Amino acid sequence: MLEVGTGARQHGGQGLVREFCATRFEVAFERLDDDHSLHFNLTHLLSNMDSLEESSSKLTPSLCLAPPIVESPDEKSDAFSEELFRWLDKLEDVLRRVVGSEARVWLCSAVAELVVPHRVQASVFMSFLREAALTHSFQAKRVDSSRQSDHNAELLLKQIVRMLCDSYPKQVGRLLATDDKLLRQFFSGHPKRILGWFQNFAGPGETDHRLGARALSRYAFLHREDYWHELEWKGKHSQAPATVASKPHYFSELDVLRTVDNFLEHVPSFWFSEELRDSLEEGDFLSLDYEFFHNELLERLMGDKRHDLWLLIEEFLSNESFSVLCQRTLHLMSDKTLLEFISNVGSALRKSGRDSRNKSINQDYTVRNSSKDTPWLEMVFATGMEWKNLYDASFSNACASRGREMLKLVLDEEHAEDARALRCLLSERASFEKDHWKLRPECLQAEKWEAVKWLSMEAWLLFHLLSQGSTSAESLERLMTEVGTGFLRTKPASAEIYELISTSKERKRSEKRKRRKPRRRSRKRAQLSDDDDTGSDSDEAAEQEKPVNLGGLSWRLSLDNYTATWTQVDVAEHLVNYAVKQWLQWVTVRW
Repeated sequence: MLEVGTGARQHGGQGLVREFCATRFEVAFERLDDDHSLHFNLTHLLSNMDSLEESSSKLTPSLCLAPPIVESPDEKSDAFSEELFRWLDKLEDVLRRVVGSEARVWLCSAVAELVVPHRVQASVFMSFLREAALTHSFQAKRVDSSRQSDHNAELLLKQIVRMLCDSYPKQVGRLLATDDKLLRQFFSGHPKRILGWFQNFAGPGETDHRLGARALSRYAFLHREDYWHELEWKGKHSQAPATVASKPHYFSELDVLRTVDNFLEHVPSFWFSEELRDSLEEGDFLSLDYEFFHNELLERLMGDKRHDLWLLIEEFLSNESFSVLCQRTLHLMSDKTLLEFISNVGSALRKSGRDSRNKSINQDYTVRNSSKDTPWLEMVFATGMEWKNLYDASFSNACASRGREMLKLVLDEEHAEDARALRCLLSERASFEKDHWKLRPECLQAEKWEAVKWLSMEAWLLFHLLSQGSTSAESLERLMTEVGTGFLRTKPASAEIYELISTSKERKRSEKRKRRKPRRRSRKRAQLSDDDDTGSDSDEAAEQEKPVNLGGLSWRLSLDNYTATWTQVDVAEHLVNYAVKQWLQWVTVRW
């Protein structure tokens, strides 16, 4: 039988692990009675969480929106600063080990979540693609080059070309359909391509040919006096134009391979004819060999025919979703290129905001969706700072906007040592609010990127405090009132899960009783046996009466007009997001 540890009951079942566990009960409840490994894993998670809660229980969470009242000046400010920085360095070491390579992935996702005007996204991507094209072209001319620096540029360009062919096949088809030299090169010596495009003649009972077959038949009829003899037939004799005109399915007797070979060698006018061009303009022929056309378009980006292709790419970049573009391309960029891309996006957004007078460096970005908080990257862009390296950018993003995921990683068995180190660090911190406000002046003296990194780690620590079971519902509600967020308490989501589990267990017991053969029980047997059915039922009933709470309170907030249910972790994320925005604004106006 799966049991919840005492720590979960002691803390009211609140916190991140409680939500993490609750999401798995819908699948797991059917095997609660015999899955001991599930019992062990859950116990391990709850044990880790309880230890972290005990370490941080003495730290009172605060949004640090206003400085605390200081009774007397601190005479040991310099010593304290050094001690705090050593503490932050230790915390950074632990969190970096926990995050690992996930930080870069999360940063790419954060960029993809930004809302960027179409003209801005086209401008940013175009500048990088043109630079990548120049890099690719330059390296291709260097015989002695290892081409390692060219690898990322080529991957990025190829990915954009693939997306262009997928999204704009008609436009790409029209662009390539006018190049007769390319078409002859594509079909020459490739029977599979020839048959795939030119063998689509109408069968018996059909009247319309398709794709290249239609182009070939139309051209042959229009120029029958000059080129009908180039048609090769499989039968004993050739077909006359009049016969084929009345019976189109006779074209199915055409030897397509030999005919197309004849046209490649003796009928050059066919390859730039209107008939063939019309059949190609839908872009269906790209599917014959995508890789061939991807490489062709890639070469065109650096060749003499690049102008029309670049215009088409710019149109595509303007209309495509910024999120899709980022998801498909950012992971292909080198660290240096990705960092430069992020900086350019930030600069372009600030310039766009100033031009439209909707945003400025010292003003909030508009929250486009009332149920969502301002993205952390937008807040950072508003400060005007630029990162020195991708390592710090990805780490800061992880701390400030991925608190939930980071805490789950800390609770994983793989990071047991890091969890212990974190517990020790939390026990060394005396006061979150006072220490935070002593850090603020140091942020003004440090480089901007370093100050943002410190505040990001403070944001993760605040999320950790707010998402713990030791944080009461009243404390969260007090903080929501402080930031002006209306709320209504609702029934815990865990209660519904518990009801689901209880109902399933009762159904299984009922089925068990029905299968049980009725028999007479003696009073003596019932009194002496601890393992008989009556005792088992009593134990089950007693166990069922035990209070089980696998999740904390939930709320409905004014942010989305009280429609969605917000868990403790959701509320913690909202409060941290609000606090970080205020912290960044505080340092920005003083820089």
